[in-house]
Amino acid sequence: RGPAYHQIGVTFQGRYETYRWPGPKPWDSGVQVSSDCTQPDRWILYLVFPLDRLTPQGVVPGRTFYMNVIRSLKTNDAMAWNPTLGGYHAPNRMGAITLR
Repeated sequence: RGPAYHQIGVTFQGRYETYRWPGPKPWDSGVQVSSDCTQPDRWILYLVFPLDRLTPQGVVPGRTFYMNVIRSLKTNDAMAWNPTLGGYHAPNRMGAITLR
């Protein structure tokens, strides 16, 4: 929830870019992306992240990390797992996740 965090942007074609904030440096996420647009009324997106690259220290069971998932649209509307009320760059409002 600090000022530095990772971000990934994915298109419906499955192309993606990773970023480290602050700054545009790429993040070596190791992510595997699968995008499915075969249904006329939905977009199904799978992202598989290696847990040892998800955070700088890696993610292990019992440790909490913070994230958000936002579906942006060309309009000003967006859908979020955890609305930040501050746009994409509001890490202090990201949701807490603890793996068991």
